[in-house]
Amino acid sequence: MAAGEGCRNYVVVPTSGGRYDVHLKKRQRVAVYWEEEVSEVRRCTWFYKGDKDNKYVPYSETFSEELEAAYMVAVTLDEWKKKLESPSREIIILHNPKVRRGLVVVLLASTDVPSVLLRLSALPFCCSF
Repeated sequence: MAAGEGCRNYVVVPTSGGRYDVHLKKRQRVAVYWEEEVSEVRRCTWFYKGDKDNKYVPYSETFSEELEAAYMVAVTLDEWKKKLESPSREIIILHNPKVRRGLVVVLLASTDVPSVLLRLSALPFCCSF
């Protein structure tokens, strides 16, 4: 094993003023000073907010990557209104963010009510939820 190779495979980042450690490879957040259930951390760019939710929730890493790929194709080719199916079987239709002040507006077919997906490109990780 080369020098420093083990360090690259085990990255821990202190969060919340050092009260929690995030183990990046394991995608886990662990309390440092007390016993608490380990929580999941997702690397994510795409978030959604349900009808009854008061905060944005990250999609799974896999679906977030799928959404990002579809979004990049839409941006590159300027071809919008692409339909995708979410893991919860809702139909997501991407619209041009220039029209909606940078937010990606979608129509969820199950409700026929416009909803907003949030795309955060500056934050590579979302804390636990």
